[in-house]
Amino acid sequence: MTDHSAIRPLIESDAGVQARVQSLRQALATWWTTHAPHLADLPKRRDLNAVRTEFLNTFVTALLPLDTLDRFKLAGVIATWWTDTLPDFKTLLENGFPGVIDGWVDAIADAVEDDETAGPAFDPFGHKLVRHTMTDYLERIATAKADIVRFKGEKEAFEQSNAPDDSDEEELENWNYAKDLARQIKEFKAENKELLKKKVKVILDQLAAIESELVPYEQLKAQLAEARTRYRKLTNAFVDELKNRCGGLSENEKRALVLELFAQDVQTGLDAAVSEKQQDLIDFLTNLWDKYRMSLTQVSECRGGTQAVLDRTLKEIGYA
Repeated sequence: MTDHSAIRPLIESDAGVQARVQSLRQALATWWTTHAPHLADLPKRRDLNAVRTEFLNTFVTALLPLDTLDRFKLAGVIATWWTDTLPDFKTLLENGFPGVIDGWVDAIADAVEDDETAGPAFDPFGHKLVRHTMTDYLERIATAKADIVRFKGEKEAFEQSNAPDDSDEEELENWNYAKDLARQIKEFKAENKELLKKKVKVILDQLAAIESELVPYEQLKAQLAEARTRYRKLTNAFVDELKNRCGGLSENEKRALVLELFAQDVQTGLDAAVSEKQQDLIDFLTNLWDKYRMSLTQVSECRGGTQAVLDRTLKEIGYA
């Protein structure tokens, strides 16, 4: 290994590390299968505090023997998840699983409709319900957005092209090839008004040549307008589409969906803790690399070279 940048991929691809992470995920899945039914029974049993105690205690007990994360890290993962999800648990308690989904949909709708200058409280397109339920729709939105960026970039590139060689800085800053072509066409028509009326071929050909330069630009403008229209239609219909898809789920499907998304959140928190632990290991090994990457022989050679330069310099100035 010649560079410490290789440390991260070595750790992340290590078979032992990957096996440990997989074991942790399997243990989490087993734990969730055992205890999720108690969470699902909240609307009937209404024992939120008892379920909280059960989840916080059993999570650490189930995952600690794997010796990947310590007790405090594990406790932090499950406690943070419980606190973050508590509003949903309270909704579940009062309104069941359909109520949880309705609450998510309402929050997403509010975020979509928020004033653009203020910005939404969260990214509605990144909500876990949206990522799960609207994957294909998000891809269509992303495609439209990417098309907007691409066509806008190509349009601006056209506008900045073919600037005169003798342009000064200010002229270059204000240069717009499309506007210049439009100016040329307008002036050409004004100067050759009578000849154009007579349909003189040479004049018509000259005008057509100038106008043909603008054809790609007009096509880009049309494509950009179409992409923007498509994007607006998709985003405007986004909430209605989400409501339709969620509304078409049965109560059992809503129950399964909510529990699955709860489980994903626990997994996300656990993965973050594991990544932090891996980063600690990477930082430790990087420090070792920086400290000991030069062998004793290399250090001695470097020191010997430095001593020789010093001795020669001292002789030159009469100190040796």
